Amino acid sequence: MKKDKIYTNNYTNSYPNKLNEIQLQIIEIIKENPTITAKEISMKIGNRGLPAIKWNLKQLKNNGIIERKGTTRRGQWIIL
Repeated sequence: MKKDKIYTNNYTNSYPNKLNEIQLQIIEIIKENPTITAKEISMKIGNRGLPAIKWNLKQLKNNGIIERKGTTRRGQWIIL
């Protein structure tokens, strides 16, 4: 992926020091498909393993940016 600002949006303005490139990619992927799983996000990003994706999802949840409603298989992500 190029290092240009593909993922610039209101999240970068609200949380400029808290979000890394992976987290911005995760948010964009969730916007496209709120029911996506962590494993599917990992495959879609391609250059990160599942533990790294889970860690970044946890950071996004801890910062109050996303939350998960429902079960791990049938739930969905909500961008706050």
